[in-house]
Amino acid sequence: MTAAEDDPGPQGHHDPTCGGTWPARLALEVEGWMLGGHRATPAPALVVLRAQLDATWPDRKRASDGIMGDAAHQSRKSDHNLGNAIDVTAGNGNSLDVGALWEAFRRQMSVTPTGRVSYLIFSRRIASPINRWAWRPYTGPNPHLTHGHLSIKDAQRAETRPWKLR
Repeated sequence: MTAAEDDPGPQGHHDPTCGGTWPARLALEVEGWMLGGHRATPAPALVVLRAQLDATWPDRKRASDGIMGDAAHQSRKSDHNLGNAIDVTAGNGNSLDVGALWEAFRRQMSVTPTGRVSYLIFSRRIASPINRWAWRPYTGPNPHLTHGHLSIKDAQRAETRPWKLR
């Protein structure tokens, strides 16, 4: 492991359940990778969201943040592999309340289902159009306790209008 890979990132931690160390995930986001003959890159819509989160909560923790999937994500189907999902760090005294933000997104989608979000996962719950955006139990291998997961619709990945954060 190189010194850069051993660096847990600006917040002093990393979450091995969501994609490895901070520098490795950041490098993937900057460079992207080849997937199916074309370079997968972060969706502009998610780059805008991350910039808004950073501007609104500049001291928020980022240990579990990421858009592009790491090797673990690449071994399975994941919206991260296409750059169409973002993980946002939650908990541990974070200034950003991911649960409240995900709830705001869920409410927005229940009223206007034509929005950018395809599904949300946080704290063992998932919301999607399958159940009219109501929360239901999520039993996937990662309970998403350290971060919230938001996937967007591929057709809207280039949408760069600001996100409604409240």
